[in-house]
Formats: sequence, structure tokens, C-alpha cells
Amino acid sequence: SAYASGQQWAKLRELVQLMKHRKVQPGAPFYASLITAFGNAGQWSAVDQLWQEAKHNNKCDPKVYGAMMSIHTTAGNLHRVHALRREMTSCSISLEAEHFLLMIKAHAAAGWWSEVDSLWKEALVLQPKPDQR
Repeated sequence: SAYASGQQWAKLRELVQLMKHRKVQPGAPFYASLITAFGNAGQWSAVDQLWQEAKHNNKCDPKVYGAMMSIHTTAGNLHRVHALRREMTSCSISLEAEHFLLMIKAHAAAGWWSEVDSLWKEALVLQPKPDQR
């Protein structure tokens, strides 16, 4: 996290390599934070590499998918967002209100109004989590 906030990408890559060398298995929160940091910096090749590792090590983890959804909607990579959504469905990961908000904003910015309408209708039927009642 400290390396990510200082935008020291080379050191982050070294850290990941050191962890691999020592056979440390990073968890989903680790991958989610790195994916977010690299994605926000536009380091898409690093994001792709981390994404592949995260999927291999943390199959179908909502934190990792949430990070990917966030950076790709923010960047306007709508085709990638739709692919992620299909993967989330196949992993039985429920889309939450924050995912819908990101997707609606990204599609509106791109002028994909029919998709905005469709996403809005889906979001209206979301059930609140038990701890939100």
C-alpha cells in the first residue's frame, strides 16, 4: 500500500516477484489493492498480469472482481466491463449497488443510453444485504 500510494511501480513489481520467490501466496485483498493501484496509474499490462495471478490463486473472489470492475468502468473500458460481468455471473458473484452505479456512470459517459436504462432497471430490483436493513 505504501508503495502504491507513492507510485513506485518498479518496487511493487519487485515485491510481487519476491513473494513468488518465497512462495508466499497473496490473498485477494492484496491483489485487489495492487490491481486498483496499477489500474489507476494506467499500467494495464501489470493489471493484466495481476489479474491472471489473482484468478489462479483466488478463484472467483468478489474483492478482485470488484477492483477490476472499478478500474475498467472508471477507464471507460466497457467491453471489458461486460466480460467481467459475465465472469462474475458464472462465478455466482452478485452485482452490488456500487457495481451498478459504476456501470451506469460509465455507460452514460459513453452515450450507451439503452444500456443505462437496462442497468437502471436491474439495479432497482436489488435486494438489500441483511446488515443494511
